[in-house]
Amino acid sequence: MTIYSFIKPKTKYFILSVILAVVGVGAEMVPYFAGVKMICMMYHGETQLAAYGVPLLAAAIGYIVKSVCASFSALVSHTGTFEVLYDIRCALIDKLTRVPLGYVKETPSGTFKDTIVDKVDGLEQYLAHLIPELTANLLIPVIIIIYLFTVSIKMTLLMFATLPIVLLCCWGMTIGFEEKCKKFYKAKEDVSSATIEYVNGIEVIKGFNQAASSYKKYADAVFNNAAFGYEWQKGAQGFLSAAICIMHSTMLTLLPFGYYFTHKGSVSVDTLLTFIILGIGLMTPLIKALFMFETTTKMEADFETIAEILEAPELVRPKESQASVESGIELEHVSFRYRSKEKDAPMVLNDISLRIPTNQVTALVGPSGGGKSTIAKLIAGFWDADKGQIRIGGIPINQISQKELNKKIAYVSQDVFLFNDTVMENIRVGKKGATDEEVIRAAKACGCHEFIESLENGYQTMVGDRGCSLSGGERQRITIVRAMLKDVPIIILDEATSYTDPENEAVLQDAISRLVAGKTLIVIAHRLATIADADQIIVIEHGQAKAVGTHAELYATNELYQRLWDANCGVRRKEMERSHA
Repeated sequence: MTIYSFIKPKTKYFILSVILAVVGVGAEMVPYFAGVKMICMMYHGETQLAAYGVPLLAAAIGYIVKSVCASFSALVSHTGTFEVLYDIRCALIDKLTRVPLGYVKETPSGTFKDTIVDKVDGLEQYLAHLIPELTANLLIPVIIIIYLFTVSIKMTLLMFATLPIVLLCCWGMTIGFEEKCKKFYKAKEDVSSATIEYVNGIEVIKGFNQAASSYKKYADAVFNNAAFGYEWQKGAQGFLSAAICIMHSTMLTLLPFGYYFTHKGSVSVDTLLTFIILGIGLMTPLIKALFMFETTTKMEADFETIAEILEAPELVRPKESQASVESGIELEHVSFRYRSKEKDAPMVLNDISLRIPTNQVTALVGPSGGGKSTIAKLIAGFWDADKGQIRIGGIPINQISQKELNKKIAYVSQDVFLFNDTVMENIRVGKKGATDEEVIRAAKACGCHEFIESLENGYQTMVGDRGCSLSGGERQRITIVRAMLKDVPIIILDEATSYTDPENEAVLQDAISRLVAGKTLIVIAHRLATIADADQIIVIEHGQAKAVGTHAELYATNELYQRLWDANCGVRRKEMERSHA
């Protein structure tokens, strides 16, 4: 998908804008023709003021037409442009929902911000201004040059005798331009990424007294961006200044040679005056076009960056699919690595096979880094497995549409995210169009109604950016309510109560147990006491399922599970003692 595919449906706007811009630039030249006429009349001794009325009126009409056409050209081009920018931004955001989560995670957030906000904004300059104005500022001079050739070939050639030097200067500006563009935009992205990283990590920076070193990283990115921009402009400024000066120097050839030809009688005074005045007027649109040339080249670089996101590989999902009746899950010889393009990237899951029965509670336990969260994210459809197959209700996940998959699964991670909105609206994300009563009923069912009501404005409390005004436990409880409001057959809780204090966790676990009755629940927890009653516990280590069974079975037969339980319950007892102290 290219940028031009977004422009094509809006072509009518840009065609009309170009036509208006051409008429406007053409009208802008009318006063120069009128000036030629009046100066020639004065040279021939015309003293009747009435005789100058027609050229004066023509000049006035030309100025008015130019102003009106320029205004309407800008209005039409901006109307089409902002529709195109809207479509591009919607396509970029929609694209991020269809690519693997790894693509989003591995790309610096500053890059997405810079592309979706800044680079798309930059297209406004190209679409709304360059397309109509560059076309007009090149087309009208070409028409006038053709006209001047019909008046006098040798005078026209004299006027543009310095054109080869101008073209040489323009060529000088383009040397290494593409590579410089890439470095320039990379420097800008580094600034965006460093800024976002600094702001997001301010708590860690302050806590570990790293403000100076972290600020230096940001300052270096800003300095490098400014230094590169300065060096680039400094290198191009000489060529640009030379080109403009030479373009304005047409009189250096026109005046002496024009006088000589006029003196010899081979060129009339009227012709000389025509070339002098039109030569001055002709340079204005040409210089405008020269300045637009650099912008045009930069826009091409922006096109490529935006296209890279739009053309990124997507998850393999059909647009429509058959809805599976059951919610049982099977992993069959699944292998997966996060950086699949890197051959030396470690395998996170290695030929793992397991079965998660319908309408039961299945817990995934094991040492950190064993692959538990990866399994959950593959089931949720955030990535595609490199090898093997995942089935939900007997249907391969890559044959289930994203829409249908979203109807079946609610995923709650320990890395909770809340929007900068009210508690009510953050819960309502789980079910579009849910009433306030439905939201409150879900909160009560999860045992969260009282704590929400105790907030400053209850359900209308603004949670702040990423939920910063709430504690980690409060954020997690709200996301669990959101998942329960979604009311889907499969619920995945990935360390969803890790920030919750022991007393509230017990209430929350009890509520979850009642709410998930008749649903397929997958729980990942390091606090093993919370999953002791699970119908099935799967021990995951080194990307493989080492053992499957109930708590009693695993504790009696699996040494790893026994070690995890003994170590975990000792820590758990200390937590309970501290909470009651």
